[in-house]
Amino acid sequence: MTLKVTIMSDELGVEADPGEGQALQAQVEMTARRSLSGDILVQDHTDIDIVVYPDEMTVVTFPKKTLNDRVYAIQDHFFKYLAKKGVIKRETVQSGNLFSSLQADINPAYSENVDPVQTAVFIIGKYLHQEAPSLLRTKRYRDEEVDKMTDPDDKNSTRLGEVPQGEEKGTMNTRMSPFNWEYSYSPLRESSHEEK
Repeated sequence: MTLKVTIMSDELGVEADPGEGQALQAQVEMTARRSLSGDILVQDHTDIDIVVYPDEMTVVTFPKKTLNDRVYAIQDHFFKYLAKKGVIKRETVQSGNLFSSLQADINPAYSENVDPVQTAVFIIGKYLHQEAPSLLRTKRYRDEEVDKMTDPDDKNSTRLGEVPQGEEKGTMNTRMSPFNWEYSYSPLRESSHEEK
């Protein structure tokens, strides 16, 4: 489902549902789902899933399929953005009850005409639109790295048979342990010195 958030402005603040005679203040489109319990799931980001819990007034981020070294930095950047926009309480950012999840409380509304959950979803949409070029660059880079390894060009690959075969290859002697060379007697080593 595509979630369309519309925020209207009047003299007192922001209103969730537009009334007659009010001008459209802001609008954002993003792909989101609503769970059976009414939670809003935003899965547009490539590294994290974002869940808004309207009943608990919290925003939680979960890493996608695999955990990597970028996930915490992305979550930290996301929550700093929300705190800078005034959507969450900065002091409530903490680890969630699932591994590598982070959560924060949504600020309460200063007016009855402001819906804090709708505002949070709107700001999350703005964040995703702002980060979209960077996410696209990262995805292209990852795809190029995979292509470079799975389908290399002629300069970075060798065909089977181009590397000459030899009886012994490499620098490691597989017949003896390299750790015992200096401190133990080796008949094999002694015989190789005598032949020279």
